[in-house]
Amino acid sequence: MLMSLPTLFAAARSVDPFEATREIQPPTISAPDATRADDRYVLSAGSSSTAYAALLKGNTPATLESCVDAFPAEYRAACVSQFDETKQVNIEQLASACTWVPHEDVVMSAHGPPPYIDLEHDDTVSYERCVQSTPTGEVWELARVGPWTTTGGIDWNSVLSSSYACDIHDSVGGGFDIPIEKQKLPGMANQMSTRCNVALRPPDLPFFEDQFAWTRGGTADGHLVVAISEYMLGAISPSGRLLGYPPIHAHHLHIEEGRPASDTGPSPPGSPPDWLASAYGALVAHGDEQCLEGSNGVGCLIKRAVPGYATMLRLPLAITVDQQDVRANGSAPLRWYTFLALKGRPRDGSRKAVTQMKLMFYPLQYNNSVFGTFLVPSAASTAFWREGRFLVNASSVLWSYVHTHPAWMSEMWMYVGASSQQMRVGEVLTGNISLTQYITEYSGAELEAARAVLEANAKRADATLVCHYRRDSSMFEVGEPETAELDNHFYRKPMGCVPFRITAGLPFVGIVVTLPSSKAAARANTDMRHLKGSYYGSGEHAFFRLFVNLEETLEGYDYATCEPTLTTHRCYDFLPQDDFTGSAGSH
Repeated sequence: MLMSLPTLFAAARSVDPFEATREIQPPTISAPDATRADDRYVLSAGSSSTAYAALLKGNTPATLESCVDAFPAEYRAACVSQFDETKQVNIEQLASACTWVPHEDVVMSAHGPPPYIDLEHDDTVSYERCVQSTPTGEVWELARVGPWTTTGGIDWNSVLSSSYACDIHDSVGGGFDIPIEKQKLPGMANQMSTRCNVALRPPDLPFFEDQFAWTRGGTADGHLVVAISEYMLGAISPSGRLLGYPPIHAHHLHIEEGRPASDTGPSPPGSPPDWLASAYGALVAHGDEQCLEGSNGVGCLIKRAVPGYATMLRLPLAITVDQQDVRANGSAPLRWYTFLALKGRPRDGSRKAVTQMKLMFYPLQYNNSVFGTFLVPSAASTAFWREGRFLVNASSVLWSYVHTHPAWMSEMWMYVGASSQQMRVGEVLTGNISLTQYITEYSGAELEAARAVLEANAKRADATLVCHYRRDSSMFEVGEPETAELDNHFYRKPMGCVPFRITAGLPFVGIVVTLPSSKAAARANTDMRHLKGSYYGSGEHAFFRLFVNLEETLEGYDYATCEPTLTTHRCYDFLPQDDFTGSAGSH
């Protein structure tokens, strides 16, 4: 019988609610029952689901050894491709051979804000393009934005496509006080004031549109669609050498596809997209996607599609970027560029469409739509859970990875096949909380006790653990020399999910536990007083990114992402459903 909350936590009340220097250790996860008739895992021929038990302990960094033989062929190929060292060699050769061609007025940029102050920095940088053909008929579109000259100290170097920036500018009546950091910087605001609200719409980025003899048949409404089979978003030196983290941290680099203002019907070919309605992170890169140095390091940032698949993007494309020089403040000047590289061809049926399911867990009604950011108290251990259901069928997850902010994310995991009621989660952890309640704090002892009960409940409810992340010292490297990064720790890419089948109506439960990784992390505060009194905390993400093919069950489906914020192409819903009117925040 399940213990009540008072009984379960009776012994924990005398425990210090925050022990910042100690990791909470999860219980040992039992191997899944390989004989269960309705096993939801997808495995290679002859493999047992027990092969996934080690990965599902959650503390596995992404290495070649983590690409286990039990993975089905497509999933294993995607896993192994992360560690192909020829990817970096190829892109650096392409970039070094480029004759860069400038394009005016297609991006806006800014540098700052405090605590990093560089009064001599010129906020005006250029967008330069280079196109390289391949023997397969695909082309590499390379672009660089810069040069930036930085001296460390965790500065902000920000880029927006001009057309994207002006859509945002116009949507708020010409104001600049909107919830994306870069628009608050003087350089960006000044560029908006001169380029937006004019008769001539700013030019779009020149990605791909002049490279092929297009036929307007890529979509039902005749728009141009490019199939992206490989890409890299990051930083590069003037000589063409890719720069990793450190020195440059990718807060985010997003490429967005041009979607109409409404996804409820077709739009005329050639009509401009509504960029404010298109910000779903079609192609992305973040700081925790670099691998360990001995496991291809920065080469992992070059992402290759599952063999036979591609991400389908409707042209034109837009970019939104924030990058930081995380070297010690006052370091020697570093000259570098924001770098974008996309390999693609017109959609011609030669590749299937892969869609990213963004499973993003955040407290109920505390969301900022597509970015899924929520704030947690920096110096406390907290937990919450969310549940939902899948709305589509996918014979297998083709690939997956995790995105989070590890300095405060202790653990997150997801079960499928049972509801929260069947798992009795609400009797153990607070879940469907709102902005007025915000987030519930627990002691380490409380969380350890709850974790053991939830594992037992999941087994009784026939729930299947499919995704698990647990912060571990094996997942970070120490910067040399000392840097401005928190604790001088550089968290690397972890494994997250195992391949499983998705069916319409399949329930899922996600559980999130936050805890600062150190005393320094506990002191890293962001002003949250607008949410709850004198409340301070840190921005957090809890993402399991699942890559699937939906064309078999949704004819003609070609969106690069799917999530509850979208209307006609949702792939899952939270229960209860969000109304998506919560406060916006950083992405």
